[in-house]
Amino acid sequence: INKELDSENGKRKVFKITVSNTGPLTVNNLVITDTIPVQMQFVSSQPMGTLLGKKLTITKAELLPYSSFEILMTLKLPENLSVPSRGLTITNHVQMISDNTFMISDTASFKLAGISMTHKSDRFTVFDSDIVKFSVNVKNESRKSVSNCTLSYSYPRELEFIKSNPPVSKGSGYFQISLGTLNPGNIVMAEIYFRVKNIPVSGNGTAISCVATVTTAETNPLSDSASVVYRIKRNNQPLQININWSGINTKTNTANIDEEISIHVTPDGGSSPYEIKVDWGDGEKNFARTNTNGIKLSHTWNSPGEYLVRIIVTDNFARTKTVERRITVK
Repeated sequence: INKELDSENGKRKVFKITVSNTGPLTVNNLVITDTIPVQMQFVSSQPMGTLLGKKLTITKAELLPYSSFEILMTLKLPENLSVPSRGLTITNHVQMISDNTFMISDTASFKLAGISMTHKSDRFTVFDSDIVKFSVNVKNESRKSVSNCTLSYSYPRELEFIKSNPPVSKGSGYFQISLGTLNPGNIVMAEIYFRVKNIPVSGNGTAISCVATVTTAETNPLSDSASVVYRIKRNNQPLQININWSGINTKTNTANIDEEISIHVTPDGGSSPYEIKVDWGDGEKNFARTNTNGIKLSHTWNSPGEYLVRIIVTDNFARTKTVERRITVK
């Protein structure tokens, strides 16, 4: 008995089993049993047999002297098969027994390629306008070559693409790099450079992540992500508030009833963004967020009296500055 891998088409493998009678006597009641590998799924056989679990049994009443017959069996690999980075060897075993012979057997093996990938950034923390490098290393750790190796790369809008090695056209959140064929033991590396954009940040910072996916003709897709944390540089200058008042007499601190007044609040120093709270003294309050450009807020008092206007500015590091002004409304 002889078993070999006859042909393959993607994940489908066709095995050929040849049973030969090399003697002068007829062999009777042949029972051929093929053990399907646990990593594979049965598709079909010619001639048909009886499938029970992972065992396919085919019988033949007799085999004449000096003759042979063939069995073609098609198996397939599942789509979600996990292959170790070092690759995988799959072995298919067949045995035969008859009324006239002892049990004989043979095996056929084939190898699956495996790849590994590492994806990392050259730093953990980044600030506005920093240039950060992401590196992707792909290695063929198996004993079989892989072809059409392609790196697909996704990055967020907080990063501005600068260049890559190997070079690619500037993408808009996504691009691909062809890495070619990787022979056993080969390593290829891709480096991607980005500039960090100024983005709103709250709390301890914002995580920025990129995703790298490697595909080949022989292996399942392999993905990995790498991240940096974007933080705002702490400005050690003291937090100040510049306020431009409109609609009041700034010398006498008086305003007219039912007439709109406005203030333009511009933070200075500290670290943006800023949170602004204004208490107009009559139960009305305003809340707003701004950067260094400041913000304009308006208010109207509907009753005469004295009102304490309190303006509180808080920067990104929770430092606060308060300005108060008492207004007499007539």
